[in-house]
Amino acid sequence: MNLLRTRPKDTITTTSPTLARMRDEMERVFDRFVRDPFDLVVHPDRKSWMPALDVTDTEAEVVVKAEIPGMTAKDVNVSISGNRLMLSGEKEESKEEKGDCCYISERSFGSFHRVIDLPEGIDPDKVLADQADGLLTVRIGKLKAAKPKHIPVKSHAP
Repeated sequence: MNLLRTRPKDTITTTSPTLARMRDEMERVFDRFVRDPFDLVVHPDRKSWMPALDVTDTEAEVVVKAEIPGMTAKDVNVSISGNRLMLSGEKEESKEEKGDCCYISERSFGSFHRVIDLPEGIDPDKVLADQADGLLTVRIGKLKAAKPKHIPVKSHAP
């Protein structure tokens, strides 16, 4: 017997965008934990961060956009294996010290690794990656699906 009442995601999204973002972030953390439980352990010598992603699935292609400000094309690795797209890279920290005053730096440095499960029917030979203005765009073409064949139904009625 289920005693918990569940609400559809759309209700949460329309009532509070803040709650929707928090829910999405919790789902990402849980998914990361399921994939690699030890990845969330913080190592003192290793810093990591996660670029924000947009994934769009159209009839012709899947488009993945990742925010990677301050990185160049040589800092990013893109690979595809089966129906999984792997994005990784590293942003190096440059230290700057000025006089006796203090300031705050909120920029992200370190490495990242994202794995995106892709839908069936992608064509691994049609992958293009482009980086410009802090945005990595990966376009993955889809295989041309066979058009459905219409089969006439015969009637044997007298």
